Amino acid sequence: TDDRHRLSDLQGTLEGTRKIADLLRPLLNKAAPALQKNLDQHFSELDAALGAQRKDGQLDSVVLSKTQRDTLLQPLRALTDDFERMNAALGLE
Repeated sequence: TDDRHRLSDLQGTLEGTRKIADLLRPLLNKAAPALQKNLDQHFSELDAALGAQRKDGQLDSVVLSKTQRDTLLQPLRALTDDFERMNAALGLE
């Protein structure tokens, strides 16, 4: 179903996003350490929320309820907000 594909896609997107954040970590630690701390916290929260949805170690076999989707959306939105602030924090705007 669509929910299954979206959840596994979210995991892949999260992994790629984390790699970008890791590359920018030295710059962000210097320019905006509080923002880096928020990023780390929100990545951890999203990891925990995704981990709670795994069935037999897999995300593909999971269909989410509205409550489960909402639980994932909260840290995802926070992480998105962090990334939106990153350019300004690094002086790229």
